[in-house]
Amino acid sequence: MGNLNKQRDFEAWTEYLEAKPWTMFATFTTSKPISLGSARRLMQKVGAKVLRNGECMFWAAERFELGREGYHCHALINTRYSANQIEKWYSAHYGRADVRRYNPLKGAAGYCAKYMTKKTFDYDMLIGGGALELFAIGGTKRKRATP
Repeated sequence: MGNLNKQRDFEAWTEYLEAKPWTMFATFTTSKPISLGSARRLMQKVGAKVLRNGECMFWAAERFELGREGYHCHALINTRYSANQIEKWYSAHYGRADVRRYNPLKGAAGYCAKYMTKKTFDYDMLIGGGALELFAIGGTKRKRATP
């Protein structure tokens, strides 16, 4: 019964995620091992930085395979920032980011959803409420003008 429920959960989440207008698929790693709780806090920081009002990000934390301790995160992102801007900002603060244009034919939504059927995982959907700073070209930041 447990495997049947996992399969149903996976299918439901995949269908839900595939219906969203994602622009990026990303993998975020850190320079040092992090716990599952730290992965959640990290993704909240990433979301606060890269999501503007109404944009969203679904992330799932995955334990590293053999040879490395800790977790890394995969994310589907709907943002107006470029992959290059996100990678430069993340790399300057936390570690390595591999951010690519989302291609729905590659199954990234299912790839993220599969982590939700594993024993040790965490995931969330973050909705942007308006970042305080914007990236300028080249990855530097500037204050957002108030309306």
